[in-house]
Amino acid sequence: MIKGMSTAGRIFHNYDFIHSAQRALNFIHQYLWKNDRLYATHKDGKTQLNAYLDDYAFLLDAVLEILQAKWHNEYIEFAVQLADSLLDGFEHTAVGGFYFTHNQHEQLILRQKNFADDAIPSGNGIAAMALLKLGYLLAEPKYLDAAERCLKSAFESINQAPISHCSLLQALDIYLNKGVTSVVIRGDKQQAGEWQQALNRIYKPQTQHFYIPDISGLPDSIAEKKPQKDICAYICQGTQCSAPIYSLDALLVAL
Repeated sequence: MIKGMSTAGRIFHNYDFIHSAQRALNFIHQYLWKNDRLYATHKDGKTQLNAYLDDYAFLLDAVLEILQAKWHNEYIEFAVQLADSLLDGFEHTAVGGFYFTHNQHEQLILRQKNFADDAIPSGNGIAAMALLKLGYLLAEPKYLDAAERCLKSAFESINQAPISHCSLLQALDIYLNKGVTSVVIRGDKQQAGEWQQALNRIYKPQTQHFYIPDISGLPDSIAEKKPQKDICAYICQGTQCSAPIYSLDALLVAL
């Protein structure tokens, strides 16, 4: 829901939708995130029940979406914490892929690892996609490597029934094409808003774009893309980034 509200707010330029997404994310961060663990419920002041793989993966994907609508350093920090906790608690390190339950979950007869989509997309598929997006944005190999291990582990299952693995096929598409295209806009806020609106009118599903204000505390991979003149943009394909682009027309042509 956070991702849906954020996407709609960004595309339709509706700040009420974005603020709704932010309020929901802030609630989860405040009440359901404790000691680097995500929990499933909060009621009457009590937070309890371990979150599952799907909770971590979908929330990580939502945080990356909300960052495209409005950048906050605490959100990218939360995304990193979620990704690290997902790897530590769920990854099947020997062969790749992610279990449905945390390694500190109550003991079960079988600890499942599901690759196929069901009523909702596969947690493994969303995790792989989100880790690729985050890994390319931050130039962080451990997230990219984990996504690659997941895809290799799932490959036989994907081959047997491709139509049941659409989320993993989307992740595989990103992987085979050397990553998502990330556009990082730096500089004047008002002009940046115009650039973002223009980018929102282009349907490029494997492209993510962020306006990063001139603030301290940015991740190194973002901070090195410094503001130039009034406004500029950097286009990154995977971990390879262009020189700064200074006009909107040139940016649209390059994309």
